[in-house]
Amino acid sequence: MLSPIPESVYVPVHRLAGSRGLPPSNDSSNGTTPLDRRQFLAGGCVVAASTIPGWLSTDQVISSSPQATAETYVRALDDADRDATNELVANGGPLETWSETEFEWVAAFDIDFVGFETVEDDDASVIGDITMAIGGNTDTVRYRFRRVEDEWLIWAALDGLRSGTAGYTSPRSVARSYIERVDSGDQDAANAMIADAGELGPWSADEFDWVGAFDFEFIAFEMVEEGEVDVVGDVTIAIDGNTNTVRYRFRTIEDEWLIWGAPGGSLQSSC
Repeated sequence: MLSPIPESVYVPVHRLAGSRGLPPSNDSSNGTTPLDRRQFLAGGCVVAASTIPGWLSTDQVISSSPQATAETYVRALDDADRDATNELVANGGPLETWSETEFEWVAAFDIDFVGFETVEDDDASVIGDITMAIGGNTDTVRYRFRRVEDEWLIWAALDGLRSGTAGYTSPRSVARSYIERVDSGDQDAANAMIADAGELGPWSADEFDWVGAFDFEFIAFEMVEEGEVDVVGDVTIAIDGNTNTVRYRFRTIEDEWLIWGAPGGSLQSSC
């Protein structure tokens, strides 16, 4: 079981990317700024009211428990602050950061944090249910949290918001699945990830013949360009241990990310 973790820790302001400026001080006697809870949350911080003083100067408080991270995350959604929201998603986890396209709907709704319940707590991670109200309708989503450099971050979405149960929710997720299907020699599954009306055609039987002779491994995804309707990204793969990078264009079709084109040359062109 995880050891009890303090609900708050003081860190320099520069640790908080995208945090908002502090309001002018109302207390000139000690040179500090009194902040209420709403101001803390708007700045990307969650605090425990019983442990945090009513002022801060050069330090702020960052989330240091799954519940604190969950509340900060929901507050950032409510503020429609994509940068602050993405700061709470672990870089190495399976959950992708929010893209501009995904985030468009967020600003149209009021999103309120209602509660948090720990479902599973082990040595490596915590699974928790976050209850939130979206446009007045209450719903519960389940996330996995992990500690990354002494901060609790969201690692994966297991159920509900952005859980990936209704298709590929990011360019990275479809890129990874595409390479996995190519590696398994499943031509139909690989072709299902290529948009029917896109610039890139599906694999033919002849093109796919050579695939079975090689091992394919997904290594990384890097976004190169993010437009209004599509995303261009570099997919790094290993073919029989030799690393190569292929550039693809991705587009959402009926709320699912699919491969649209290959501006830098595709795997098909390698055969």
